[in-house]
Amino acid sequence: MSYADLLLFRSPSARPYWDAARYEVLQVQECMTCSRRQFYPRDLCHHCWSTDLRWIVCSGKAVVHSYTVCHVAPHPDFTDQLPLVIAIVDLEEGVRMTTNIVECDSAAVRIGMAVEAVFDHVTAEATLVKFRPVKNQ
Repeated sequence: MSYADLLLFRSPSARPYWDAARYEVLQVQECMTCSRRQFYPRDLCHHCWSTDLRWIVCSGKAVVHSYTVCHVAPHPDFTDQLPLVIAIVDLEEGVRMTTNIVECDSAAVRIGMAVEAVFDHVTAEATLVKFRPVKNQ
């Protein structure tokens, strides 16, 4: 089974996230009760446990919070992407997201680096949100 196939086994609460990504839109959940935002998608607000959640569209702008460079493929589908930069980014909207940094030499990635969302259409049904360095900073 490929990594793209595994993405299709997603939770119903995350479906709006994956559907939006297919159209190159990044969105996160916002609680209508406490106004806090969250990522990854879930059925309850992880701050106040409310079920009154909505989706907000994000700017796609972020800053690298932390990262590691992986030189061994975690799955055979990643072999051609090595070295793979796995990162946690702070979205402008106030949440952290685990992702990959692409279109950049792995040695050039830095904590605090400004990045922007790009969309990797792995299959017709599965699109991954990744980030690249902002050009012309």
